[in-house]
Amino acid sequence: FPVTIPSTAQDRTNQFLEELYKVTEEIIRRLKSEKERGEFGAIHVAPDSSSDIPDDPNLGVRVVVLSPELQHNKAKKDSSAIKWINDVLNHRGTSPRYYKNTLVFIAAEEDNIENLNKNVAQYLAWSSILDDKDILNLNASQTKQATTQKEQSEKYVKTILNQTYQWLILPEQPNPQEVIKINCERMLGDNSPILRASRQLVNDGQLIREYDSSNLRMEALDKYLWRDTNHIDLKQLWEYLAQYVYLPRLRNPEVLLEAVKNGLQKIDIQNHFGYAEGWEESKQKYINLVVFRNITPSISSENLIVKPEIAIKQLEEEDA
Repeated sequence: FPVTIPSTAQDRTNQFLEELYKVTEEIIRRLKSEKERGEFGAIHVAPDSSSDIPDDPNLGVRVVVLSPELQHNKAKKDSSAIKWINDVLNHRGTSPRYYKNTLVFIAAEEDNIENLNKNVAQYLAWSSILDDKDILNLNASQTKQATTQKEQSEKYVKTILNQTYQWLILPEQPNPQEVIKINCERMLGDNSPILRASRQLVNDGQLIREYDSSNLRMEALDKYLWRDTNHIDLKQLWEYLAQYVYLPRLRNPEVLLEAVKNGLQKIDIQNHFGYAEGWEESKQKYINLVVFRNITPSISSENLIVKPEIAIKQLEEEDA
């Protein structure tokens, strides 16, 4: 194996490290090629700015994978990742961002990024040598060895990339009186960071796939959302859940609809709610009000869930 090939590989590695944008592009390409979505409604990989991340409650909970140029370090309260995430949580371009409870973030560990860049540069160097094998006049033995080096390099990069993207970062707010804080948790393991983030959030109750109707009453409705009103429409309810970080983070609107549907089938109405298809202001009555019924609700400003005591009162008056 002539010394020129390893030295060519080293020269090209150094060249790629000098032209670091090519290394960054390769890392982003790999992150974008990840097929796994876990429990996320969508994945936004290395967006250039906050305006590239939609502010739409109906997309459900999404994960933003930060560019390798934005990293986090436990020792820094204002790492480049945290600064950027704060901007995204507050803005979409020049507009304010409303649906903060639908975004979580994955970022690279600052201390690992140099090693990742070096390994990616080595991979690109071996790839380019194989691309140029005719120009370099490689014989069969040299080609085989370059192929082996490239394959080995590919394995290293995959592992190091997954290990480098180890920060799960999300907004947290225990109650409406406190300010939103940024919580950073390390994700263990070295498989897909998206799958690790999804699993960790589900296990910690930070991403809810199935929601009990009694929890909807206790954690959202009774505690915050209908203390001063007798009903709430499902469109408004979903928007509140997507907006306010102190409320539970439901995976998507279907999770809420399933909770409403299940709650209406429960016999202990006092722990759940009634359901109506509108409010008639002139008659001060709910339209098509039901309790303990199998229905198929939808996210609409016409569809209301009604406090149980109010629903029972109207139904008793109608019966009388």
